[in-house]
Amino acid sequence: MKKEIFLKTFQQNLQEKFRGSQQEWWSNYIYHFSHIENVVKILNCGKLYSRNKAIELGLMVNDNAHDDVIQHTQNYYKDYARFYFRPKTPTQYINEGILPLSQVQNNAHCPVPVFLLFDFIKILSLDNILFSNGNIANRGAEIYNNLADLEKLEFDNIFHSSALPQETYRDHIKYCRHAEVLVKNELDVYDCLKLVVVRSQSDKESLLYWLNDHAKRKLHGKIKVDSLGLFNHRWLSLEKVELQANRIIFHFENAQRKTYDVKVFATRLTDGKVFKGRKSTFCALGLYWNFDENIVIDGLHVRLKVDNITIYENRIRYIEDDII
Repeated sequence: MKKEIFLKTFQQNLQEKFRGSQQEWWSNYIYHFSHIENVVKILNCGKLYSRNKAIELGLMVNDNAHDDVIQHTQNYYKDYARFYFRPKTPTQYINEGILPLSQVQNNAHCPVPVFLLFDFIKILSLDNILFSNGNIANRGAEIYNNLADLEKLEFDNIFHSSALPQETYRDHIKYCRHAEVLVKNELDVYDCLKLVVVRSQSDKESLLYWLNDHAKRKLHGKIKVDSLGLFNHRWLSLEKVELQANRIIFHFENAQRKTYDVKVFATRLTDGKVFKGRKSTFCALGLYWNFDENIVIDGLHVRLKVDNITIYENRIRYIEDDII
């Protein structure tokens, strides 16, 4: 109980410190973000594992982390599941969204990011919790295990959200923005999870399609399309998928004149007939797949791959009133 009382007071003081700014609500949560396929595995098994454990169990489909960061992180800390005190870290800025292959740096890529928002007090009340004042891959990172040491963290810099200064101090701010919370081995997700936040309706559809029934029951009412400003929206993302009588329309956001290899697979729900389409294209605001015949009938199972990464999958029903 003493932990909870201390943390509640600390949280309230932090909220008061940032009263009136977007950071005011940041201390409601502890944050974990990853590519949607990783998140599906986490939610379906109910466990968020350390890096080493996830690799051992074959649960890490997509690696968000920069190779250099991984190499400089001590092996000891790879036995901890890692979380942040804030959204929009510098790492997220680099790897969020569907990047052209030429833009992917050191294998750091999170094409379809999903946020897991955990209860601030419940996470920090766990036994054997560790937390840092910055990026633990940094050789000089300070790691704490006493909750009283939360007072030592530089939350002015951890929660810094304006443009970085040009002087040397910018590196220190970037370091602080990566302040982490570390949970030994694994976390029972549903003990602490408050929200699952996706960028778009299409991301939500894919997430729901891939979740098992148990996870869907546990997550009832907790999966939200972002209204909190958790994402940077710098690179390509899929916003909406629309099925018409003789075509599918994929609505994209932040389309740029970059070449992507696009593959679409559609299976007719009535008889299982498979249709495929593929082209290398400059992604525009809408990618259309026009059919030579009326293949839809009542609906399709649709899967979209961009540069061989599945970014959408769902069963879409055709409703005649939706025809434009």
